[in-house]
Amino acid sequence: MWLEGGIVTKVPPVQTERTMTTTTAATTRKPTMEKSGSTGGESLLLSSTTTRLYSTADGTEMDLPYNNDMGVSSSTEDQQSFAVHPDEPNLYQIPAGLHPIYQPLPVMLQVTVWLVSAVTAALWTYYRKQQKLTWVSPLVALANNQVSIKRLLGFVVKTLVMATVSQTLLQELLTPPTRIATQDLIRKYILPSKLSQFESVPLQLPSATDGTTSTTTTDLGVHYLQYQQQQTTQSPQPQFQALYMNHGFGASSLSWLPVLPRMVDRLRTRVGLGHDAVGFGFTDRPATKSAFTPTGSAAIGTSLLQPKLLHAENSDDDKPVLLMGHSMGSLATLQMALSLPSNTRKWVVLVAPALGMRPTIKDNRKQSKGPLKWVSQGFAKGGSAIGRYGLRRLVGGKNFWRKGLETVWGDSKRLLDGDVLRFQWPAIGLGWEDGMLRFTQAMATEPTTLTDQELVEQVLNADSNAVITVIVGGNDKVVSSKVVQNFLAPYGDRIRIVEMAGLGHDPFEEDVDGFINLLEQLLEEDKERILINQ
Repeated sequence: MWLEGGIVTKVPPVQTERTMTTTTAATTRKPTMEKSGSTGGESLLLSSTTTRLYSTADGTEMDLPYNNDMGVSSSTEDQQSFAVHPDEPNLYQIPAGLHPIYQPLPVMLQVTVWLVSAVTAALWTYYRKQQKLTWVSPLVALANNQVSIKRLLGFVVKTLVMATVSQTLLQELLTPPTRIATQDLIRKYILPSKLSQFESVPLQLPSATDGTTSTTTTDLGVHYLQYQQQQTTQSPQPQFQALYMNHGFGASSLSWLPVLPRMVDRLRTRVGLGHDAVGFGFTDRPATKSAFTPTGSAAIGTSLLQPKLLHAENSDDDKPVLLMGHSMGSLATLQMALSLPSNTRKWVVLVAPALGMRPTIKDNRKQSKGPLKWVSQGFAKGGSAIGRYGLRRLVGGKNFWRKGLETVWGDSKRLLDGDVLRFQWPAIGLGWEDGMLRFTQAMATEPTTLTDQELVEQVLNADSNAVITVIVGGNDKVVSSKVVQNFLAPYGDRIRIVEMAGLGHDPFEEDVDGFINLLEQLLEEDKERILINQ
């Protein structure tokens, strides 16, 4: 029984586990890259194959051969091997030499810092104006019995502060976390997954706060995952033309990596895709603020998805598409549902949707002018600089991602090293901190055409057979299942809500098999409305 008259179905946890691998050796590969002469063009999709042209920062165009087993390295002579993570067969380890966290200082340097800090603190604490400042001043104070608890505590605090500040500065100078441009990552190393693609996508977006309805076209480098259904001559016909996935806040398309291939194969979907939203992952970060909004993300998704639909085989033309969104990505998924042709059948699945949580700003284009505007912009830039450094220090901590994900997972014991790595990978991207802050700023200040309520209503009203399914985790500490249920209550049985007991904010990552089993069950029940000509 699903949501009918306010009743929410609770699905018990499936007795399947993702096993932690402890002794399996990682597989290694030696991907290669061939360079071609520069033509001065932009990054182009050359054909329906997986070959891409991408212009690097130095103007060199690179031919990037991608398939499910190949990445990119700097040359055919490059002897570096890229290891696959034992928990996740489609995920590469972060290459050697790239560090997502601050590296510890050499032991001798740490000892030196503490000794110098202690001596400096002692001189500062026990120096007297009538004395000549020398290294023996603290010893003289001790000999004269001038040590007090207050001074001793002052000495300890000063030592701790000076040593901490000194080590922090030295870490910034000597062992900071890696930040690398996507172009350099492609040219010198490898993108994070065997399913990774990088493509230039032309986007039409509203001009930023110019008081008009004009648009600007931006060619955006987009990182996304793509997986083709593994078909044989004996395979049944696909049920869906395509599956498209939008990730949530703080994540990237890599969040879908464990579930994407299995969903495509088990739900019989011809192709599955999902991109890194602007501000996250390895997608470019343009100056246009609207690119950071759900509207911008939906435009990227639609641009990537439509060619797959247009080039579908005739036998697949009448098949529906499966649109999936997680958390904040649910907004982009709903907007994609509206932007696709009305005669395209759609099954919309929202996971832990963050609906009704963003400010409603219908028009903020009349901004202040003159000195007030300059002061406002100055504060914004100063705050961004502090925020960027704060994020860098926070995310650069050794256990930041693990501890954070343990609070997001319904059961922290399900969290694997591969889960942590999927979230950690994008943090090595140049401008990662700035992207997070610009996304947050855009969500708070960019005008919205539709409220979340209006967005849901338009999707439902666009097609009388529209099917929206919402899946929530019973132990979600980020977006409570009760919050979701209260927001969607006015729509009654037009939206079905299913709760996966014991799971948290990312149920499709926590219990991959259980999540897909549930989708298969829901699809079977809604086959008459979702699927045709089966």
